[in-house]
Amino acid sequence: MKKLSVYVLFVFALNCSLDNESVGQMDSTEVNSPTKSDAAYNNNTDESLEECLVSYPSNGYSPYDDIYGSGIYHQTENIIEVTSPTSRDIVFLLKDVYTGKIIRNEFIRSNSQFSLTKVPFGKYKFYYTYGTEWCVDQSFKSYDGAGNFSKDYAISKSEDLVDFEFEHGYYGTYTLKLQMALNGNLETESASEDEL
Repeated sequence: MKKLSVYVLFVFALNCSLDNESVGQMDSTEVNSPTKSDAAYNNNTDESLEECLVSYPSNGYSPYDDIYGSGIYHQTENIIEVTSPTSRDIVFLLKDVYTGKIIRNEFIRSNSQFSLTKVPFGKYKFYYTYGTEWCVDQSFKSYDGAGNFSKDYAISKSEDLVDFEFEHGYYGTYTLKLQMALNGNLETESASEDEL
């Protein structure tokens, strides 16, 4: 089998305000009560504050296996190396362009790198949810308790139809660096849970 090393560095510009708080300090599970200014409270239907069970998953945790099934791995040397933004955790979702199926969903802590290994041959598009304060009981795609970000939540994708291609007979590595930068070499756009 021929070895083809492909290194691609994608950088995106994010149009949102970032705070300097880091959830990287949170290692244990705890219950946080939102304040009156939090979005969870601003439904104005109840004076009581909702509680959220906050946790901090490890890199590689797959929170949506109950929705998409376990990740698909093949005996290849195909790798996608993902570096998360410096101040936002992400869930990286890899979608097979031909089948439309999400084959991987990986939690990646802010300012860290995770490698998706043994990626099957094929063409893929990536999506990612990002935010702060991972709540294990938050809904995702109308699935209660699937887990989701409770603050600064958004979904993005690249503008490209195909982001990664692994051809039969070759294997390679893609490097995706999701950094906040102006004039980066990858344009991203908003996406919705319905696309996933």
